[in-house]
Amino acid sequence: MERPFVSAQSVTKRFGQHTAVDDVSLDVVKGQVISIIGPSGAGKSSFIRCLNLLETPDAGTLRIGDAQIQLSGPQPAKAQLRALRAYTGMVFQSFNLFPHLTALRNITLAQMRVHNRSRAEAEERAMAELGRVGLESKANAYPAECSGGQQQRIAIARASSGP
Repeated sequence: MERPFVSAQSVTKRFGQHTAVDDVSLDVVKGQVISIIGPSGAGKSSFIRCLNLLETPDAGTLRIGDAQIQLSGPQPAKAQLRALRAYTGMVFQSFNLFPHLTALRNITLAQMRVHNRSRAEAEERAMAELGRVGLESKANAYPAECSGGQQQRIAIARASSGP
């Protein structure tokens, strides 16, 4: 069996007395597509936020790519967080595109800052991702010039342009 690219083991997240995520484990191999479904308030968003450490879980182990963090005990070091986050991308419900940047620049910015890619390399990868979502023609468009669906696909291209 292929080694999971994402592995969350016994992840727990509490907000005060409320347990939002209770001992959840998940393994996802590279290229696998999964869905996390459940009723409102079931902890789906909290779990996803724990995966990229936008929320700090109270317990468990998280591994993404080669980066692993033990979540119980002392806070993970900044270097550990940076290594783990280099493997993750997230598309927010409101997309969070920078309105003053073109689609191309929205996609290249993190590549250049987080992955230390040259502008040329980041743009090449960004154009490939825009092609994957059918939006090469929108590379020089600003978010306000794109429909909601196009903005969502630009955000997906940005999230997909990692390592």
